[in-house]
Amino acid sequence: MEPTAGKTFGDMNQAQPPYWIQLLLRRFSDERTLEEIEGDLLEFYPEWIKKRGRFRGNLKYFFTVVTLLRPLKRKTIPKINMLASYFIMSWRSILKNKVSSLINLSGLTLGLATCLLILLVVLNEFEYDGQHLKKDSIFLMMKNQKTNDGIFTGQSVPGPLTETLKSNYPQVLHASRVARSSDASIIINNTKSQETVVYLDPDIFRMMTFPAVKGDPAKALEENSIVLSEKMATKLFGDREAVGQIVVLGGNTLSVGAVVAEIPPTNTLRFQIAAPFKVFEKNNDWLRKWDDNRIQAWVELNSADDLAEFNKQISSLIEQKTKDPNEWVFAYPLTRLHLHNAFSNGKPSGGRIAMVFMLIGFGVFMLLIACVNFMNIATAQSTRRAKDIPVAGCRNRSMHSCDAIFQHVDACVDLLRVSQTNGLDSMPFSYIVNGPGCRKLPGFRIESFRASPRSEGNDRSSRRLIASAYAGNISIRDLQRRFNWHRHSLCTI
Repeated sequence: MEPTAGKTFGDMNQAQPPYWIQLLLRRFSDERTLEEIEGDLLEFYPEWIKKRGRFRGNLKYFFTVVTLLRPLKRKTIPKINMLASYFIMSWRSILKNKVSSLINLSGLTLGLATCLLILLVVLNEFEYDGQHLKKDSIFLMMKNQKTNDGIFTGQSVPGPLTETLKSNYPQVLHASRVARSSDASIIINNTKSQETVVYLDPDIFRMMTFPAVKGDPAKALEENSIVLSEKMATKLFGDREAVGQIVVLGGNTLSVGAVVAEIPPTNTLRFQIAAPFKVFEKNNDWLRKWDDNRIQAWVELNSADDLAEFNKQISSLIEQKTKDPNEWVFAYPLTRLHLHNAFSNGKPSGGRIAMVFMLIGFGVFMLLIACVNFMNIATAQSTRRAKDIPVAGCRNRSMHSCDAIFQHVDACVDLLRVSQTNGLDSMPFSYIVNGPGCRKLPGFRIESFRASPRSEGNDRSSRRLIASAYAGNISIRDLQRRFNWHRHSLCTI
């Protein structure tokens, strides 16, 4: 390839650089950009000789060639894709606009953090009782009672209710009573402590899912044994094996029959110590009365589709037993118990679900405000950032593709000036279309725009300038400042 000797900006008879340096450049430089790089160096070489002298000019020329050789380049721009260039642009913008960037990023961060926290709370609410495999067929028995102030709804039901439901209603697969004692006395090896105990029927472990660590919880309650959680087993027995240990609960000698995994807080029925309900029943005769309501009752039905018919059948059960027409029972789904737990005049009337909807609305509002604030500040700085598009994106592109990119950037700058001066409504609509060129500038995508004529420079040197950017991450603004080119002469190549 013949060197473009003598073609400089000024004098055509300037001396040429050492030939061996040019051979070095041609040997190691990329063939795709060799002509442009060599041409640029030949144009700058006379100026270096004039300002520095021949020796220092040759030295400058040599070191410039060395930095442009592929094995010795300062920057590995060919390995940086456009995504990395965007991060470089963002970091550069943050350093130049510290205060506005701090406000912008802190506002967006606060909004996103708030939304994430709200999302975690909402997901936690919707995951309540999610560990039970049969949750869709489990129901809590509840009772409505007419009073002078309306209909009161409660979760306490008579003691004989579960046995009657299991005996007389084939829809009921399992039923369990639940009672709590917050100050039960437990004696282990002559050591006495007060613990909260939940009394259950064995069917509770056939309805609900409580993963067992050791033993069979349902069988343990049938054999007059207690069930402990892992935390309580460690508290009472330390490192010893809990299953098989003897405890005295309220004067009753029992053994530990099973240990279950720790129950998550998102569970309606939680316990640390579960004891057989017949132990509780033995000392409380009121459990045989239909007019005494102090315990809970859980049932499992064959199908949730039969709920309406089942409630209709049992609605008069309490009235038949107590001769009181102002009381009736009904089954309420476990899946709705946590969120839809409020009742008004005997009917469900919201509950925690209202709080969840408020949190969702507040989170969406916070995210919207954060995004709008971020876009407003980003748009206000878009005119300045439009000049910081890395020229490194021109690598592996044709000259026509580079021309299109710079023309679109030029168009975006002009359009932004028009929008700031006359308002966005006065902008010609034909300029704003769905083209691929202006992905560099948010908010504008331009397909057809005829750029204004170049104000100075020639086409050959302009193309050389773009190709020279192959050796480093040089932005449009840096090129303007370094070579004293105007915006139009650079963006309309």
